[in-house]
Amino acid sequence: MNQSTPTSISAPIGFVQQSGFSEIGEKLIRQTIQRKLYFLIKTLRNQINKKIYLAKYSEDAECFIKEIEKHGTTSIFLTIAYNTPWTIKLLINCWKKNCPDTALAVIDNSSNLKMADEIRKICISRNISYLKLPINTAGHMCRSHSLAINWSWQNIICRIPALHTVGYIDHDCIPIKHWSLSDKPDVFAYGAKNPGYLLGQKTWNLWAGFMIFDLSKSPIARRKMDFTVNPLDTLDTGGMNWRLLYRYLEAKEYCFAKVRRIRLNYEGSDQNNSATIESEIIESSFLHLGGLTHKKTWKDVDIEKTIALFDGQNLPIDQEDNLYNAAWAVDS
Repeated sequence: MNQSTPTSISAPIGFVQQSGFSEIGEKLIRQTIQRKLYFLIKTLRNQINKKIYLAKYSEDAECFIKEIEKHGTTSIFLTIAYNTPWTIKLLINCWKKNCPDTALAVIDNSSNLKMADEIRKICISRNISYLKLPINTAGHMCRSHSLAINWSWQNIICRIPALHTVGYIDHDCIPIKHWSLSDKPDVFAYGAKNPGYLLGQKTWNLWAGFMIFDLSKSPIARRKMDFTVNPLDTLDTGGMNWRLLYRYLEAKEYCFAKVRRIRLNYEGSDQNNSATIESEIIESSFLHLGGLTHKKTWKDVDIEKTIALFDGQNLPIDQEDNLYNAAWAVDS
């Protein structure tokens, strides 16, 4: 059985739903007393670390807030950057082309200050609001991502009352065709579903890489939302909102985006440059490349040409073989 990877939000190609596995191919596990105690301790640790991190100061925050308010922005998407300037450049370029009606801002969680400076310069050159977060020392990428989202939510979003629609988009989730907020369902919470994998329990959260909230419809105060990881319920970034919010929502208050796994076939100039890589299409409008910060397979020259291949195409994401051919000579 090929299970989904930590960066996947869809079932492996060819997966058939069966007993003992989640809808995206994760093997179900039992919630034992030992497991519950172990992760309750980790949950306490995560909450303490969150409280400490939220209190950290960013000298950019006030200017960032004033800039958003000056433009009269009421709807915004935030992306969390992390040490990869070229992905931010690619996202911004595609966003300006395909999502011109919705503001995008970059929240920089980079640990490498040189990379952070490059990202800042890219944002300035393209007139994109930029904020460098306080240094984040979390040892796991999901915990680090959680702290970044929580900091931006509590110290930015909660301080701009005029913002009524807020979304988060992964830095490797690229718009490949025109999309606007008017395309989303008229609900409070919308995004890609990240299901848990506890035996006998249907837990879920919205994937932190594509989630949108209409705060005018929120059943709770925005400050109560918590994007911390929730290993107790087998949920990663944003999973604490299952306990605080999601499990209490009525069906009419949320909706899941359609996500489909695809294969990208790379045919390079020789056999050594050829590969098949699994990615995901969200609502036939976003290409989720997956794991750009830690997967050596992806290279910027490949990504640029992949996006160019999809440009302007109608994506038949229900096709049987899920295979998209991208033939080019890879630069050495």
